[in-house]
Amino acid sequence: MADIPIVKAGPKKLKKKPDPGAQLGFGKIFSDYLFLMDYKKGEGWKNPRIEPYKPFALDPAALVLHYGQEVFEGLKAYRWANGDIYLFRPRMNYERMNRSAKRLCLPEMDVNFAIEATRQLVRLEKDWVPSASGSSLYIRPNMIATEPALGVQVAKEVLFYIMVGPVGAYYPQGFNPVDIYLEEKYIRAAAGGWVKPRPWPITPPACWPRKRPMRKALPRSCGSTPSNGNTWKKSEQATSFCTSAMKWSPLPSGGRSSPG
Repeated sequence: MADIPIVKAGPKKLKKKPDPGAQLGFGKIFSDYLFLMDYKKGEGWKNPRIEPYKPFALDPAALVLHYGQEVFEGLKAYRWANGDIYLFRPRMNYERMNRSAKRLCLPEMDVNFAIEATRQLVRLEKDWVPSASGSSLYIRPNMIATEPALGVQVAKEVLFYIMVGPVGAYYPQGFNPVDIYLEEKYIRAAAGGWVKPRPWPITPPACWPRKRPMRKALPRSCGSTPSNGNTWKKSEQATSFCTSAMKWSPLPSGGRSSPG
C-alpha cells in the first residue's frame, strides 16, 4: 500500500515528550500528528493524510454537534522489551467500528486501509510509544458527521481521524483491583437501542450516576441489566451479583474474545 502523504511540523512545533518513567495518566497527553480522511456522498472516502495535531474548525450546524452522529474506537500499541512495537488486534476494533458506523448510517471504511493508516501513524510517532511496564500508546479512531444541517438525516459529509498518545493505568489506583459500584437504576444501553455500536450516546449516561454520593467514592460502576440475565444472590453472609452469558452486549469486547 502506498505511503500516506505527511505534512511535517516544524521542529519548534513538536511537543516535549514525557520523561521515561513519568506518570502518564490516561488521555491527557497527545502526540504531534493526526491521521485524517474525508468522506463525501457520491465521492466516497478521499484525501487521506497525516498532519500536525491541531484543533478542528466545525460549522456550528455540524450534524455531530446536534444529533450525536459519531462513532469511536480505542486500541493500543505496545513496546516490547526488544524495542519492537505491536498493535493489539486492530482488525477487531475496525470491524466493530464499521458495525457502529452502519448502525448510525455513517459510511463504512476499508478495514485493511484503516489498519495500514494506523500503522503508518504509529511508525511516525514511534518515539511516543512508552516502554515502562503497564504503559502503552493509546489509539483513538473517531468518525464524525461534519455536514452543516439541522434536521435528523443521513450525513453526506464525514471526517475520520486517528489521534494517539502515551498512557498508563486508566484509574488512579493503577493496575490494582478496584471496587465497583453496581448501579441498579441507570443504564447506558438496552436491548433494541444502542446494541453493539460504540457511538458517543452510550457514554454520557454514565456521567450522572457518577455524581451520586455512594458512587463518588468508587472508581468504577457497572449497570445491572435484567434483560441480560444478571441476577442478585443474597445470603446471611453476603450479597453477590451474578452475570450470565451475555444474550446481547452494548459493546462486544476484544479483550473478552481473547484466549486466556
